[in-house]
Amino acid sequence: MNCSRKEFIESCIAAGFCFYCPQLLAYQSSITGNEFQDLIKRAGNTNDDKERVLILEEILKSDITTEEKDIVRQLLNIADRWTNAFEKYAKPGTEGNEPEGYLCGFFIRHSLEKPLLPDISESNILFPLIALYRSRMLTARLIQSGNIINVPDVREKYLAESGRLMGIASSAYPENELAKNYLGKYKPWDEIVSYNSKAPEWANYQRMILEKLAYLIHWWIDNRQIADGQFGGGWGDDVEMWRSWVPVLFAFDDEKVKKSQEKLFEGLYGLSRMQKGYTTLMSDVEHTSEEYSDPLYCMLNMQPENPVWEERALRVLDFIENLWTGVNERGQLQFKSTWFNAEQVHPDEYRACDTPYHTRLVQPLMLIWLRTGNKRVADLITGWLKTWVEATFISEYGKPEGIIPAAIHWPDGRPAGLGKNWWQPENHNEPTLYYFPAQQQMMYECFLQAYHTTGDEYYLKPIRSISEMRLNGTGDGEPGDYKPGSLDWSISVLKSSIPRILIKYRLITGDTSFDRIISNDARGYENFILTQNMNRLTSEINEQRKSLSLPEIFYTTEVRWTDRLFASVRYFNFILDQPLPGFDAGFLFSCLTGSVGNYQILPVFGVKWITSPKEIAILTTINSTSRFQAQLFHFGNQPRQLRVRFLNLKDGNYKWILSGREKGIVEINQKNREIEFSLPSQKLCKLTVENLPVK
Repeated sequence: MNCSRKEFIESCIAAGFCFYCPQLLAYQSSITGNEFQDLIKRAGNTNDDKERVLILEEILKSDITTEEKDIVRQLLNIADRWTNAFEKYAKPGTEGNEPEGYLCGFFIRHSLEKPLLPDISESNILFPLIALYRSRMLTARLIQSGNIINVPDVREKYLAESGRLMGIASSAYPENELAKNYLGKYKPWDEIVSYNSKAPEWANYQRMILEKLAYLIHWWIDNRQIADGQFGGGWGDDVEMWRSWVPVLFAFDDEKVKKSQEKLFEGLYGLSRMQKGYTTLMSDVEHTSEEYSDPLYCMLNMQPENPVWEERALRVLDFIENLWTGVNERGQLQFKSTWFNAEQVHPDEYRACDTPYHTRLVQPLMLIWLRTGNKRVADLITGWLKTWVEATFISEYGKPEGIIPAAIHWPDGRPAGLGKNWWQPENHNEPTLYYFPAQQQMMYECFLQAYHTTGDEYYLKPIRSISEMRLNGTGDGEPGDYKPGSLDWSISVLKSSIPRILIKYRLITGDTSFDRIISNDARGYENFILTQNMNRLTSEINEQRKSLSLPEIFYTTEVRWTDRLFASVRYFNFILDQPLPGFDAGFLFSCLTGSVGNYQILPVFGVKWITSPKEIAILTTINSTSRFQAQLFHFGNQPRQLRVRFLNLKDGNYKWILSGREKGIVEINQKNREIEFSLPSQKLCKLTVENLPVK
């Protein structure tokens, strides 16, 4: 009797000769020349995810058992969603966050404890394919979740299992380069432009970074953005993407990128939950503020002339004044909780904490205050910041005097949450999100802006206090050298961020008394501004170039959470012998514009280059209110016409000169802040702009 493999197995099962077990299927499926086995090998060995989906579809239509068909059907569902999410599963009009993000929502609950895909024997011929996808999902979850990557024992379990599963896939499918990549055996992504011997080293390295960044931004727009503006990670994550795009978005003039962000943010404000001006979803301030602060701060910078963005930003004042804040039992103005929305404040007493993360909420208001002097905003912000200055110098619940607390509890005003340690407020279910020193730098920069706009040195007390202690050697060691929560421990945890605060402090106040801290501890552009050490800066730009050296897929198709566009390095640095630097958009942005400190509070970037980010390198060397200087190199074969808009120069008359080639006089005022010139091809130029003395 002639019968198919499927018919034979199913007849045996029906007759009671055997029952389904993975080992039998594995044996039957491994018969030499078996079409099923050949298709599985093809699916596993291909380096094209779309081809893998097509092969799985072919397998599903082939002559296999009902049990095998069920396994393949579930596997195909995951493979198809992973590969064809944009083409088939993206749905404009959805209002959700991560669970509805078309890139990640389908496996958001995948975990070690509750894995997706059938739980079959590892000897089953289909298991290596299941391992390939389980491992990728586990790795994506590790990269995204603070509850995994920041908790060592949990992280190690995820790393071990994802590595074990990918090892199984790689052994079964030796031609699969993706599996090798995940195991750390990869060929670095080639540079997309060549080294130019006519340009200085720093310019070559910076251009290599810029070209890749611009390419990746355009890839995401072309391959992920859908009709309503979403990119696939859910609204709450999509709105954060601009932060890593800022060197292109703010420093240059790329119309496609600008329109992309405007489309996203207009789509966000079309959601039903945003009709009151702030989300009606209940969550913590780190997450609810994303849909307010990120779009508005970005657009206030991109379209300062458009009144709609300022109007939207000011709508939250009613919520802040009448719902979210109050005067505590110590007579201080503070936020009542970490958790709130446009309709209510969460009543849980553990969540009743004001935190440094609330600085994220006020970012757009801080920018409006800086630009317009809005009195209503000024009164609110200064009153709130006074509370935080006072809390800094209170020594209670183990918190040292002079250290900004991790939380201020409502309504008692204690400088700590209800957690057992002052530095761990325990106001959120993600263990480390609000722990000290989260968002400390943002709070210090809010103090700086308060001083800058009011002239009141009271707001400088926390900065000066911690800097004086640092000068005296407090916290010289590593955090592990000290008792957690102590003064030395606190400053040792903070010391790497102090120089970035001080370089802006120096710019705003003119005080050079803390230069030794900057000189000793500063890195990157902040160190360069003080020391003008070009060799060190060149080395650091080259190091940043390596941050984009993973295979291209780890910045594109393998990225599942849109607030983690450049975060694959988090995973790889746990498995590579030599760790890679993380991509630092702020460092690149500083080199291009002269920005120091955090550009999201009290921004001091000096220019916007009205030109494309391609075929160019720029290093701003002086950025003050009366003088600007930058080195420029144009890599193109023909001269390049461009404009530059000055953002920091005070009103007045200026002379400008471009390496002796072009020069002119320009009046900088509210209506005109630009000059235009032509950059020669492949020659290093210096642009100098200086204020003319008043006659």
